[in-house]
Amino acid sequence: KVYKVDTELEAGTVVTTCDDTEAALINCPTPGELEDVWPNSTPEKVVITGTLNDDDLETINGHKGDIVNLYVMGGKTEDAGWNTLNMGYEATQLESVYLAEATSIGNGAFSNCSALKSISLPKATNIGTSAFNRCTQLTTVSLPKAESIGVSAFLSCSELTTVSLPQAKYIESSAFTSCTGLTTISLPKAESIGGNAFMGCTTLASICLPKDANIGTSTFLC
Repeated sequence: KVYKVDTELEAGTVVTTCDDTEAALINCPTPGELEDVWPNSTPEKVVITGTLNDDDLETINGHKGDIVNLYVMGGKTEDAGWNTLNMGYEATQLESVYLAEATSIGNGAFSNCSALKSISLPKATNIGTSAFNRCTQLTTVSLPKAESIGVSAFLSCSELTTVSLPQAKYIESSAFTSCTGLTTISLPKAESIGGNAFMGCTTLASICLPKDANIGTSTFLC
């Protein structure tokens, strides 16, 4: 369903969506001012627009224990790095993430987010070490432009069944170790795959790789 809103909402307005959950529509008016417009209590869904800097990403980090659905639609200033965003461990309620402009995800950014089910990073090219390791409920991954997947990036993501990385060239060691539910992997542009990358993927049945890909030791020891 689509609803038309005729009233202009102030930054930080909390609304009730059609599925009866609360959502905050937050527009950052100027880089560094996200904290100033953040609602007094963080609702389940947070939709953020505007241009952000590192201070704004730290603001998001500060509320990570309350967020269930995080949608960051805005861009970043040139001097800011997406690696500042770090939701790991304490984001115990986080279920879905969409980062429209993120070009990289830092080391451990979402590590041990035990409730995380869905991630969508349409512009990310680099996924850091242990970025999503032990996200044991993760089922949906969208990384259409990712070129590099870091060490242990998806280690022990046991509910992950299908991974398609159409642009990935470098899969580091242990990237998908112990993804016991993984059945299908597509890496059509892979140049190198590190040791143990898919070790322990006991249900892996279908693999798409270039014939000249450099494959490390025990990569597919399943």
